[in-house]
Amino acid sequence: MQTARLPDALSSMLERVLQQGQLPAGARLPSERQLAEQLGVSRASIREAIHELTLKGLVVRRPGRGTVVVNADGGGLGDSLLGVMAPESRDLRSILDFREAIEPPITSRAALRATPADLRSLRAAVGEMEKAGSEADYAALDRRFHHLVARATHNPLLGRIVEITADWMASIRQDALQSPKRRSASLAGHRAILDAIVSHDAMAAGIATVEHIRSIGSIVAEAGPSATGSRQLVRPTADRPAPSAPPRRRVRG
Repeated sequence: MQTARLPDALSSMLERVLQQGQLPAGARLPSERQLAEQLGVSRASIREAIHELTLKGLVVRRPGRGTVVVNADGGGLGDSLLGVMAPESRDLRSILDFREAIEPPITSRAALRATPADLRSLRAAVGEMEKAGSEADYAALDRRFHHLVARATHNPLLGRIVEITADWMASIRQDALQSPKRRSASLAGHRAILDAIVSHDAMAAGIATVEHIRSIGSIVAEAGPSATGSRQLVRPTADRPAPSAPPRRRVRG
């Protein structure tokens, strides 16, 4: 287990515990100190792992009670949306259009709210993407980058929304749709987003996200129906305006 990924491994382990019913809905998790002692890890790693569970809607922190299991089976918001939206309603055109509607404002908020720790995580994620070997590894890191951007908003609901769209996006992150051209465009897009967040430039972050989504959509569309299961993809057009971003302001830190 690599130390850099320890919180992720802890989060996955705790999620399995919840899904197996060892801690039912309403049960309280042991304290960070207790978990750290039991598992032989730092409290900081436990804290990040629990934050991941919070973003997934599996637990919630309640004053006076600690961290409580609210959805032991991993359902909730994600399952509700997936249930409402039939598979035929989740074609790639719809998914990419949905991303373009929600992700730029999320990235703009991340630019205004990101802490030094958030920036370190984002820089590390882009660095790992640059060195990724397999396409599967790159796809996983791609998903992680967008998750870290959402986490930098410090709004668990926004983080959960991005997780849901990441599940829907799995079909166009498959190996068959990876190519040197797409990887290069993806890295360029992620670097532009990172630079805007590091500069705390909300407007630039939103614009960079729009351009990233449209670029990837166009490249995937070029793969043709055989690679995408005959599903149509959104293509960037010159007359589609970028969504408005929050008023530009800078935040120190």
